[in-house]
Amino acid sequence: MGDLAGQRSMERAFEALFVTEYSRVVGVANRVLVDRAEAEDVAQEVFLDFHRHHSPTAPYAAAWLHRAAWHTALNRIRGRRRRERREYLDAAGDREDGWSADPQRIAERDYDRDVVRSAMR
Repeated sequence: MGDLAGQRSMERAFEALFVTEYSRVVGVANRVLVDRAEAEDVAQEVFLDFHRHHSPTAPYAAAWLHRAAWHTALNRIRGRRRRERREYLDAAGDREDGWSADPQRIAERDYDRDVVRSAMR
């Protein structure tokens, strides 16, 4: 019975931490990403990671969450830049092959990429 009470206590502590810090964590991520929806995704990721590895009553909880939000958001930007660079190089390689020298094909490919990026956001 004590384990169940302890588990409920930890759940309440995590819920309190979430309610207290969620808007701040989203704010940190949003300052980096300038995209509210993506910042909310980062906040969820950060809270899940914290929940898996740390106690909600840890004295460092708020600082850890804020720092993790900052780093996770930066990693998203870095990943996006790497992906865009890779796509650009792939597209440049296509043009050299003559595969996509047709302006219509270039426009269609660019449109498809925009649709995929939009859906991923």
